[in-house]
Amino acid sequence: MNEEIKPTEVNLPTVIPTNIPELLVLFRDSITSNLNGHTFKFNGVYESVSTQAYHNNLYYYDRVIDKDSRKHITLFLHKKFKKHLKNREPYEFTGKLQLHREIRSGSIDILLYVSAVNVEIPMKLTRVFLFK
Repeated sequence: MNEEIKPTEVNLPTVIPTNIPELLVLFRDSITSNLNGHTFKFNGVYESVSTQAYHNNLYYYDRVIDKDSRKHITLFLHKKFKKHLKNREPYEFTGKLQLHREIRSGSIDILLYVSAVNVEIPMKLTRVFLFK
């Protein structure tokens, strides 16, 4: 009896809550990942790096930094989000992750295509910016 062994299918949540150090472990030493394209949500400190917009002057490459470990990943951020963010302030980012290959430098980076940013404002209110 030769039974065919089928790979186990894992159902991931629609949005995967995590943090930056966990993401770096999940993607460490990866050239490809089956987590590419999944939506993740995590907190971090926003760091404005790009002064010039790319892709038809609509997107910036900035960073989100883990406040404890100081590790970071790159944000692919629409200008509609950037204008509301303050440098070195904490936010909750949601978006799809992709491994991005930089041909010129030969590096592979984790890139978050930001789809929502939760902004904490005074009096414990939260404002969510969504971009579709």
